[in-house]
Amino acid sequence: LSIYRAILGHGCIIHAYNSSSMPPNKTNYSRAIHVDSPRLIPGYITNIGFTLALNPFTNENGAMEIYPDSFNMLHAPAEYIFDKEKVILDNVEVGDAILFNARCWHRGGNNTTQQWRHGVTMNICRNYMRQQFDYCKMLSDHTLKQLPEDVRKFLGYNVRMPENMEEFLLPPDERKYKPAQE
Repeated sequence: LSIYRAILGHGCIIHAYNSSSMPPNKTNYSRAIHVDSPRLIPGYITNIGFTLALNPFTNENGAMEIYPDSFNMLHAPAEYIFDKEKVILDNVEVGDAILFNARCWHRGGNNTTQQWRHGVTMNICRNYMRQQFDYCKMLSDHTLKQLPEDVRKFLGYNVRMPENMEEFLLPPDERKYKPAQE
């Protein structure tokens, strides 16, 4: 959290939380050169990508490929340019994390092994941005109340949208959206 907050502000939240699995003897949709954050605001980082290796990432099992310093490119580079500039993150061990500007162009590799390659990915964004899912609604009120305030905040608890006019008109201290989250 300290890294995310240093870059994105103390109120940063999870935008997306997904798996990153590469099937045996294949690749998948992640093979397309892409960014995890389509918005480009020059000189302003809006999102940070995070990948946690659950298996070693190797060139053989579909390691991530990234084009460093490509975060200011509006459009995907041609494949021959990407291939010339890419770095293959093929020395990532179980438990290692990859953090990167989510505007960097990257892709998954080809898995030529007989085993699945697994990872967990998160996209962390600034607090005023929409989340992929409403994580607070996905958890019961009982579970949310058991979580530390810091975790609730990271899940987006303090930047929830009102569901109706009654919630919108509540006194400020009772509203779901808390001020001063930036």
